[in-house]
Amino acid sequence: MLAEAILRQRQARNRVFGRLPETAWTMLLDLWVAAQKRQVSNITSLCVASLSPGTTALRHISDLVDRGLVSRWPNPTDARMIMVSLTDEAREQLAEFERQCGDQPNVGTPRPRLIDGVWQAPAGYAFVFTAERVRMGPFAEGGPIMVPVAEIESRMAHA
Repeated sequence: MLAEAILRQRQARNRVFGRLPETAWTMLLDLWVAAQKRQVSNITSLCVASLSPGTTALRHISDLVDRGLVSRWPNPTDARMIMVSLTDEAREQLAEFERQCGDQPNVGTPRPRLIDGVWQAPAGYAFVFTAERVRMGPFAEGGPIMVPVAEIESRMAHA
C-alpha cells in the first residue's frame, strides 16, 4: 500500500535525520540527486527546487549548513553565485536512509529483483517489452518496463 510505504520512509527519515522540515528534506533530496549525477547546485536553483518562498528557502539552507549537512562556497568563476552541496556526513546519512528503506527507494514503484541470476517482476507485475526496448536490451537505461498484470489482462480482454 502506497500510504504505508510513505509512512515507512518518513519513519526512516526521522530515525536518520531527526525531525526535519519538509522544505529542508526536499533540498537534501535535490542535492542528493545532483550528487548522484556528479553535479553541483547553486543557492538559486536549490531555492527554486524547494518550492518555498525565497526567504524560507534561505533560512532552511542556513539551518542545513548549521547542522553540518550542506556546505556553501562562492563560485570561483562568478562571485555573484553561491554554490551548495552535501557534506560527507549528509551523504552517509542519505545512504543510510536508502538502506533503511530497503528495496523500495521509489515510493509506490515496485522494483524487479535478481534471483538466482534471473530477473523477476514483483508479485502482480509482469515485464512488457516494446520493440524499441527489445532492440536496446531489456535492462537498458530506465530498467525494464513493468505493468500490473491486471492492466495487461484488461487490455487483452478489450482487444
